[in-house]
Amino acid sequence: MKSNPLVNTLVMWRHKFFAHRNAGYVVSNKSLADQYPFNVVEVGELLKEAMCILNRYGILFQASSYSTQIVGHDDYRHVLKSIRNNLIRHEVEIAHQLEHLQSQQSV
Repeated sequence: MKSNPLVNTLVMWRHKFFAHRNAGYVVSNKSLADQYPFNVVEVGELLKEAMCILNRYGILFQASSYSTQIVGHDDYRHVLKSIRNNLIRHEVEIAHQLEHLQSQQSV
């Protein structure tokens, strides 16, 4: 069975650091990160894969799925768009009023 190398690295960290301290690494003062490096991008990839697996089995067995974002995470865009549209409308109204005043003054 082929396995994801990132998962293998995670498993090694679990076995040798988080769940159990590996005596060989402790005695030799070696860093586990030298043999099994991890970076932020790889952790992100593992989290995405975990969400895919969770949703796949959630849909199969519980008819439910999970999201990594809250509902309405982009609501601020609607608010900003509404503000922008109102500002534009207000500027157009002011421009019309100025034109009207200037036309009255020239008469």
